[in-house]
Amino acid sequence: MENQINIIQHKFEKIFPFYFVVNENLVVEACGESLKKLHNNIPNDNFNKTFTLVRPSIENISFEKLQNLQNNLVVIEFFENKKVKLRGQFEMLTNEKKLFFIGSPWLDSLETIVQNNLTLNDFANHDSLVDLLHVIKANEIATDDLKILLQTVHEQKKHLTAAYKTLDEQKFFYEEILNKIPADLVVFNSNHEYTFINPNAVKDSELRAWLIGKKDEDYAILKNKPFAQFSQRRLVFLDAKNSKSQKSFEEKILKPNGEEQWMLRIFFPVLNEKNEVDIIIGYGLDITSIKNIQKQIAQNEERYRDVIDNSLAVITTHNLKGEILSVNPMVSKVYGYETEELIGANIINFIPNDDRPTYLKYITDLLKYKQISGTIKLILKEETGKEPYVIGFAIDITERVNAEKELEFAKNASEKQAEAMQIFLANMSHEIRTPMNAIVGMGNLLSKTGLNSNQLFYSKTINTAAENLLKILNDILDLSKIKIGKLSIEKIAFDPKEVLARAMSVMMHKAEEKGIAFTNSFCDTRLSNVLIGDPFRLNQVLLNLVSNAIKFTEKGSVNIDFEVLNQYSKKQHIRITVSDTGIGMSKTFSKNLFQKFTQEDESTTRKYGGTGLGMSICRELVEMMNGKIYAESSKGVGSKFFVEIVLEKGSSDQLSSSSKIGNLDINISDSKILLADDNEVNRLVVTTILNHNGCIIDEAENGIEVLGKLKNNHYDVILMDIQMPLLDGIEATKKIRQSNINIPIIALTAFALKGDEEKFLSVGMNDYLVKPFKENDLLNIISKWLSQNKKSSAKVINTIKDTTITTPQNAKLYSLDTLKEISRGNEDFVKKMTTLFCDQTEIAVTEIKEHFANNELDKVSSLAHKIKPSLDNLKIDSLKTVIREIEKDAKENINNESIKKKIDILDEVISKVIVELRNS
Repeated sequence: MENQINIIQHKFEKIFPFYFVVNENLVVEACGESLKKLHNNIPNDNFNKTFTLVRPSIENISFEKLQNLQNNLVVIEFFENKKVKLRGQFEMLTNEKKLFFIGSPWLDSLETIVQNNLTLNDFANHDSLVDLLHVIKANEIATDDLKILLQTVHEQKKHLTAAYKTLDEQKFFYEEILNKIPADLVVFNSNHEYTFINPNAVKDSELRAWLIGKKDEDYAILKNKPFAQFSQRRLVFLDAKNSKSQKSFEEKILKPNGEEQWMLRIFFPVLNEKNEVDIIIGYGLDITSIKNIQKQIAQNEERYRDVIDNSLAVITTHNLKGEILSVNPMVSKVYGYETEELIGANIINFIPNDDRPTYLKYITDLLKYKQISGTIKLILKEETGKEPYVIGFAIDITERVNAEKELEFAKNASEKQAEAMQIFLANMSHEIRTPMNAIVGMGNLLSKTGLNSNQLFYSKTINTAAENLLKILNDILDLSKIKIGKLSIEKIAFDPKEVLARAMSVMMHKAEEKGIAFTNSFCDTRLSNVLIGDPFRLNQVLLNLVSNAIKFTEKGSVNIDFEVLNQYSKKQHIRITVSDTGIGMSKTFSKNLFQKFTQEDESTTRKYGGTGLGMSICRELVEMMNGKIYAESSKGVGSKFFVEIVLEKGSSDQLSSSSKIGNLDINISDSKILLADDNEVNRLVVTTILNHNGCIIDEAENGIEVLGKLKNNHYDVILMDIQMPLLDGIEATKKIRQSNINIPIIALTAFALKGDEEKFLSVGMNDYLVKPFKENDLLNIISKWLSQNKKSSAKVINTIKDTTITTPQNAKLYSLDTLKEISRGNEDFVKKMTTLFCDQTEIAVTEIKEHFANNELDKVSSLAHKIKPSLDNLKIDSLKTVIREIEKDAKENINNESIKKKIDILDEVISKVIVELRNS
C-alpha cells in the first residue's frame, strides 16, 4: 500500500511558498501567500491572463498542453511584471484533475527583490535565495532606509539614462549637420590628430573611421604619398594654434588624371575657458573654378595686352582731363613720340588748334553716350570707386570684335560638347554595366526556375530587352570608334520577321502602359525569310525609333511597316517605316534631328527625358550599313521615320542556332573560388550562379581583404573586380604576383573601353570577362582555367565522415532566401519564423537524442520527419542528406552506431545555426 503524506496548509506554504493550483478550465484556484506579493489577483484569475510561458514557448495554451510539461523545467513570466519569472515544474493531482506548480522566483537583481517587498520569511529555507537574503539582512540592506536609497539610486539611474539619451541625440543632431555641410570639414585636437571627419572630406566610410586618432603622416604612409604634400598644412596648423587665430592658405592638389584641384584650407582654433586651444576646426572649399577663372582672366589680360601691343591700330587711354594714361607701341611708330613723352601729357597738346573744339565736343558726347564709333572709336570706362577714363582706337574694329566674340562662343560650345562626350563615355561603362550585370544574371537564373507560361514569356522578354540594352550600351561606348570608322558591322544570316517580332515584344508593354495602339499593319509578303546583314544593329535602330515614337505619343497609335521597294536577284531594297500620332516636330528642328545631343527645346527634355543621342546613333549605324534614314513630321500631327537599306538574300541553312546553357558540359563543382567585388548585387549574382554549380565561394570587398584571405586559404580561381575601394583589382593583382602566387586571376570588369584588355593582362591577370556576362560565359572561363590548374585533391562538401561535417570556411550554414520569397520580403514574418525555428528545433533535437538513448527509434524517425521541412526552408544544405538518413534508418531500425553519428552531426550544426540566428 502506497504511503500517504498529509501536510498542514501553513507547513506546506512554508516549504513551497510560491506554489499555485490550476484546474481543467485553466483557473488558478489557489496560491501561496508569498506569490500574492508578486501579483495580487492571482486566485480565481485565468492562467493565460496572468502568465506566459517563456520556456518552452507554446502558443494557445490548454490544460492538456500544461499537463504534457510534467517532469520538465518550466519558466513562467507575469504579463504585468516581466522582470519577475517563476522557475519550477508542473505535477498532476490525479484524483482532483488539477495541476500543481512548485517553484520559486527567478529574480534578476537585489533591486527587484526589494521592489517586490520580498523578505527572508517569503522563501523556503531550502531555496538558494535564502542565503543571499541572510546577507542582506545581516547588512541591514532590507531596512526602510535602504529602500529609500535604492529608490533614489533607481531614480538617479533613470535620470542619468535620460541624460545620456539626450546627449546621444544632440551628438547625432550636430553630426548630421556637419555631415551635410557642402564643404570638407574636419576637427583636430591640439596634436593635429583627427577627431572628426565629414563625408565630403573623405567619402570612404572605412577610411574615415581609420583616420580618427591619426595624423596626416599616417595617411601618407597608408597611401604611399610624400610627406612634403602635407608640410604646408602642418605649418599653417601650428601658426593657427600658436597665434590662436584663424589662418588660411590655398593648396594645389594634382589628381591621378593629371588635373589640378585648388582647395582653400582654413584652420579655426577653438579656445577653452583657460584661453587655451582645445580643438582646431579645419574646413576646405573647392576653389578650382575660381582659380580657373582667375587664370583665364590673367591669360585673357595677357592675350589682350599682346593684341594691343602688336596691333596695327593706334590705341590710347586718357582720363576726362585729357591726361594720357597709356599708349600702345603703334602710337610711337605713327607719331614718332617715345612712350615716356606721352604718358602724363595732355592729349590736347597733340591736337591741332583747328581740331581742339572737336575734341571738347567729343568729351561732352562721350559723357552723354558713353561711346562713339566711326573711323575713331572712343569708349568711356566707368568703374565703381575708380576715376573714369577713355579708350581711343584709331580705326573701327567693331566687326572684328564681334567676329572674335562669335569665335569665342563657338569655341566654348565646341569644348563643352567635347567635354560632355568625354564624361559620358568615361562613366557610361561602369555605371550602367553594374546594374545590368544584376539584371542579366538574375534574369538567367530566373529563367531556370519553374515558371508558368506567362512568367516564362515575361522572363524571356526581360532577357531580350537586357540583351538589346547591352547592344545599345556597347554602341554608345563605341561612338568614338564610329567617329574614326572602326566600328564593325556584322554580315550574318537573320530572319527579318524575328527582328520585327522581338522589337515589338520588348516595346509592347510601354505602349500598353500609355494606352496607345502598337501595330504592324503591313509586312511585305515578298520580304525574304533570311537576309544577310547585322540584325543587332538593325534591331537597335528599330528599338530606338519605336521607343521615341511611344515616348512622344500621348494618344493614338504607333505603327511599323516592312516594305520591299526593289527586288533584285540576290538582294532586296527594303524600307522600314515607323509612324506615330505624337507631338511631331517643326521643319526647322527636323534639319538638325540627327545631330548629337540635340532635342527640340528644353521643355521636351524636362517632360520626356533623353540624352539627344538616339537619332545620331541611328543615322551613324544606318549609314554604316550603306543605308539612309530620314523623317517627315508636322508639329502636333505626328512623325514618320524611314530607314532604307539594301541587304543580300540568304538561305535557312545559313541561320546559326544560339548556344544554350543547359547543354554545357562544365564540371566545376567543389572548386574553391575567391570572389572580390565591392558591389553586393554583383557578388550575389556570381555567388548564386556558382553555388548552383557546386562551387565553394569566399567573398572579399576590396583588394586588402583579398590579400588577407590568401595568407590563410588556398583557392582554385580568383574572380577580381577592377574598381574597388582601398586597394583596387589592378594593384591587388600586382601584389599577388609579387608574392609568387600563381592562382588564375580572372577580371570581372564593367570597363569595356579600348586598351583595357592589355592593361589587365599586363599586371598578371590571366583573363577577363566584361559585365554583364552570361552564365555560360562565366562557367566556361572558370572551367578553362581550372582545367589548366588541376586541384591536388577534391573536397567533398556536406558528406558524413566519422562524427564531423565539412563546410566551406566562412560559408553561411543557412539561408533566409526561401522565407523572404515566401513572405515577399516581410521581415517581421522572417524574424518570427527564425525565432520559432530556434525554439522548436532546439527542443526537437534534444528529444531526438533522448529518444535514441531510450531506443525509441520510431519517435526518432517521427521527429526527424517533423523538422525536415524547417531545415529545407532555411536551406541548411549540410543537413539535407543527414536528416533524411536519420529518418530512414530509425524507421528501419538499422545501424544504431551510424544513427548516433548522424544525430551528433545534427546537434552540432543546429547549435551553430541557432547561435548565428540569435546573434543576427
